[in-house]
Amino acid sequence: MDKKKIEKLKERGWNVGDAADFLGLTKEEEAYIELKTILAEYLQEKRAEKRLTQNQLASLIKSSQSRVAKMEKNDPTVSLDLMVRSLFALGTSNHEIARAISVKKRRPIQQLKKPMRWHRSISRPSPSRQTHTTDA
Repeated sequence: MDKKKIEKLKERGWNVGDAADFLGLTKEEEAYIELKTILAEYLQEKRAEKRLTQNQLASLIKSSQSRVAKMEKNDPTVSLDLMVRSLFALGTSNHEIARAISVKKRRPIQQLKKPMRWHRSISRPSPSRQTHTTDA
């Protein structure tokens, strides 16, 4: 999005940012998520390259098809350990994994960050301070 459009939106009270800004992530948290995202995409590419189904990969790693699907979609419940072990099960070397996550190979940060939907800055009471009333 061009700078002119961003400035117009800001003048009208809109906040512009990416997911990390919206969620208030630290640089470390953002880097961890980026690493998992890269590995998830790489796992999917390697599985397709080997012409394996999710079921076949699941059998290789003694897991379930749904777990493989979660790995490929970067589900937060999937550990980094399982993703790396799955890549090794596909015959991926340490060097290939290192190359996949290296700065040279990665897309620029600006392309990885997807813009968030536009939202207005509004203050809302915290959930602990909200009062609930019921009609008796």
